[in-house]
Amino acid sequence: MLINDPTSQNALSTFLGAFVFSIVGIIGLQTHAYGSEGRIILFGATVLIVIWVVVTLLRWIAHITAFGRMSDVIDRVENAAADAMTDFAATPYLGGRPAIAVPAGAQSIRGETTGYVTHVDVAALGAIATQRGIVIHVVVLPGAMVHPHRDLMRIEGTVDDALRTLMLRAFTIERHRSFDQDPRLGLIALSEIASRALSPATNDPGTAIEVLNALLRVLLNLPVDQPDAVQIDDLPPVYLTRPTVEEMLTDAFRPILREGSQEAEVTIRLTVTLAALHSALPAAGATSAHWPITAWSARVA
Repeated sequence: MLINDPTSQNALSTFLGAFVFSIVGIIGLQTHAYGSEGRIILFGATVLIVIWVVVTLLRWIAHITAFGRMSDVIDRVENAAADAMTDFAATPYLGGRPAIAVPAGAQSIRGETTGYVTHVDVAALGAIATQRGIVIHVVVLPGAMVHPHRDLMRIEGTVDDALRTLMLRAFTIERHRSFDQDPRLGLIALSEIASRALSPATNDPGTAIEVLNALLRVLLNLPVDQPDAVQIDDLPPVYLTRPTVEEMLTDAFRPILREGSQEAEVTIRLTVTLAALHSALPAAGATSAHWPITAWSARVA
């Protein structure tokens, strides 16, 4: 996120563009390529470029005063996590149908790449399933680590090599996870920041409390009530699972609970955070059957 910062990239590209413009202008003047009118135009363009560079430099100086600080890093991760959580709340099954039991005779489809699933093109899979008259059960979610011996899909119907290759193109597998379709990654990244802050070498409970506040804001992007019943007939025959609230709570709070259980201020804030989630998201609390929010609160207390 820091490397891809748009403000820094814009400043660097501006400086590079001004340098190239100056070189081209000097070469044109030395070769007498410009007449009197051309020199006037070149002078006006130079003034504009100088103003542009100065404004960009001032903006960049103001930006780098906070760039890379812990608060800036937390805000960047929180924004990415909140966007992913909002998208998840809107389409928890990525535009497909909720998972059902997979028939025993379904054919397994595996890829040849080892890495993390970063994107699943459910629309493309739906078009294939509708056209070929098959049913697709996607058994991995974005964020899952896959390898050539792990199933990506289970198919009801006949599958040839050409169709298999076509369906595998709907999966993007990379070396590192991304935030786009993976709402759990942002929770993991925030919890790792808090975990490092609570390590004995750092001992910074204030940062952990800031992370808990960020986690609360991210998780509040989940819908308050259970989503309305989906019109299954309007969706393609592509079935997917979804991350559970229990998994999200584990990703978000287990490292903090493990590292900060001896810090009174952290445990108090964690209890308040979990109580707020329990009050604001009753549907989420009911969904987490094996590890509900109330159980977390009781454990911390």
